[in-house]
Amino acid sequence: MKIKYLNIIITFLLFSVEINSVSGNERKQEGIGILIEKHDDYLGEKLHFPENSSIDVYNSKHKIIGKINSIKFRPILNINNQKSFINTEMIAYDGIAIIFYLNNENFYEIKAENINYSIWVKNSDLAKIGLEPYLWINFFKKFQKHLYPLTPLNLRSAPQNTGDKIALVKDERFEIILTGKIKNNWAQANIREYVNNEQDCGLNPKVLKEYTGWIKIIDDNGTPNVWFYPKGC
Repeated sequence: MKIKYLNIIITFLLFSVEINSVSGNERKQEGIGILIEKHDDYLGEKLHFPENSSIDVYNSKHKIIGKINSIKFRPILNINNQKSFINTEMIAYDGIAIIFYLNNENFYEIKAENINYSIWVKNSDLAKIGLEPYLWINFFKKFQKHLYPLTPLNLRSAPQNTGDKIALVKDERFEIILTGKIKNNWAQANIREYVNNEQDCGLNPKVLKEYTGWIKIIDDNGTPNVWFYPKGC
């Protein structure tokens, strides 16, 4: 009976944390990449941590110290029977991915609430349950073509800071549409500048200007300079 009530409480807390994550952090992508299920389409349930699966968690010396399991597809870290929420990012309408912050040989550093030391997952363990690491820039290139600036960004004529400045892309009026060409942290993009911020919701938006050039979508630390709508409007 106690176990049953404990599961109910954990599920409620998971739901609460997920709601807060979506509403308060929807535009913030952390880390240098994410772990998602091998899949050609980023939409749908398959991006969740596979239910009824588990993987080992390692310390900085590559010794196993715990496991990640899932409750309703939400990854939970268990170390010495102490449970913590793994840091995740909503990346699609029904898709949550584990964030990784560093990669070292065959290991990826992840983070969890109330854990103040380094924890890692192993690439071979991820492969066994069908999870694949994506650096943010590769995720954007393959899955997410429509982006918006997190910070004012210069659109330039070449993929470097010395390229001629074409426009300043600075808020939601500017939509960044990737062409698929990537060089280091830069992406070639078509930019649409709209009259207002409502271009995303089928309101017959008016395009004020259009530009083409290169924009630095990933900063020097490997984290995104851009965001996207994971759940649409």
